[in-house]
Amino acid sequence: AEEGRAASGVDIGAACLAKDQAAGRTIEPAEICRIALDIEPTDGIFLSGITQIDHVTGKLLRSLGTPPPITIAVLDAGGEVDTIDFNQRSDLGSLNRRKEPEVQRALQLVEQGVRNGDAALVGAGATLSALANQPILCKPALERIIEISRSYGAVGVNAAHSGTVLGVLFDSARAGGLSDCVDAICRECPEVRHFHTVRLVGGGLSIIGGS
Repeated sequence: AEEGRAASGVDIGAACLAKDQAAGRTIEPAEICRIALDIEPTDGIFLSGITQIDHVTGKLLRSLGTPPPITIAVLDAGGEVDTIDFNQRSDLGSLNRRKEPEVQRALQLVEQGVRNGDAALVGAGATLSALANQPILCKPALERIIEISRSYGAVGVNAAHSGTVLGVLFDSARAGGLSDCVDAICRECPEVRHFHTVRLVGGGLSIIGGS
C-alpha cells in the first residue's frame, strides 16, 4: 500500500529488478507490470518514455515520446493514502467516468506538449488533470499552490491521483523562480513539505553500478 507517497510503483519495480539481478536473470518491463497489477493498479513507470497506459488492466496503449526539459519541485500535501483501500472504493468507477472529459482534454494537452517539446502545454495538461481529480482525492492546498506557482512562472502543477504528492512544474530554461516559489508555498501552506527538486525524465528501469 502507498502510505503518503506516490512511489509504490517505483518500489515494486525496484524490488523486482533487484531480485532478478541477484538471480542472474533479466526481467522484462511487461512482467514487472503484471506483478505490480497483482498487487494494485499501476502506471507506466517501468516503460521507456512517456507512456499512456490503462492503470487497472496494464494494457499498453501507446508511447507519447520523450518529454521536454521540465524541472519539478516535489511536494507532499500531507496526510496518508492506503492505495489498496483507495482502489477498492465503491464510488471510484463512477467518479472516474464523471471526470472523463477533463482527463481527455488534459491528455490532448500533454500529447501536444510532448510532440512539440512545449513545457507549457505539458504543464497545462498536468494542472487540468490534477484539478479534475479533486472530487476523488481532494488536496485542500492545491488551488492555492496553483495560484502561487503561476505567479512565479511555473508552467503547471501535477498531483498523484491516489497519493499525497504534488509537483510544481517549471520549464527548465525558465526555472529561476523555482526556489522562491517553493518558499512561498511552504510559507502560505504550512501543511505542505518540500522533498526535493528533480528533472522530468521518461520511464524505464536500469541497474546503477554493479561489479
